[in-house]
Amino acid sequence: MKRGILSSICVLSVLCGTVHARQVDALSVRQQDIVAIASYTGNGDWAGLKISLARGFDDSMTVHEIEEVLAHACAYCGFPRNLRTLQTFASVSDERRVPGVADVVGREALPVADKRDKYTRGSEILSRLSGVPADASQADYAEFAPVIERYLKEHLSCDIFERDVLNGQERELAAASILAATGGVEPMARGRMGVCLPQGITASRVHELLDIMAKHINRGKAGSVCRVLNEMTDD
Repeated sequence: MKRGILSSICVLSVLCGTVHARQVDALSVRQQDIVAIASYTGNGDWAGLKISLARGFDDSMTVHEIEEVLAHACAYCGFPRNLRTLQTFASVSDERRVPGVADVVGREALPVADKRDKYTRGSEILSRLSGVPADASQADYAEFAPVIERYLKEHLSCDIFERDVLNGQERELAAASILAATGGVEPMARGRMGVCLPQGITASRVHELLDIMAKHINRGKAGSVCRVLNEMTDD
């Protein structure tokens, strides 16, 4: 990512917890909820996740929309943490039904009409998201472990990004939030933030994403966000 982009993404604002005023070009309430839910999921903070899930419901997110955010995390956090998030989600839903709150279920993902093999579809989706041609040279990890490259294209790029309940921008916001909040995977978080820009998520919105994350994760994990930004400014 170019240094000019990072001029609007101030590292010190994350370190100091300062929230900058950005009345123009801000994340929507729905996008803010997605970032918060994804951040708590990546951080493994189940108490915080319960609060953000309830807030998502209160802000008119549907059951299936929230499920998609949590299911999206499976590719980045693994099945054990994903199952824990779904258990937390189920408990929040149950608790809200007791006082008679009727949360909207919403629609499920529509069937995929494209019947080509998943590797081909996933390759095209990844190319569209990253801007890297599908026939470009493979990354080092793909040459070292080809099976992982196939998993990434068939499962992450195809099975997950092909679903339509969340749009592309919402999935990128979720992915970047999960990775940065997880910690220890800064190069991957950095790469995902870079993918946000071609999807129309401006630098200002990435900045706001990081401000929200800094408020929703503990101080130790906040350092991982700062490391991501520091690496980005070295480019």
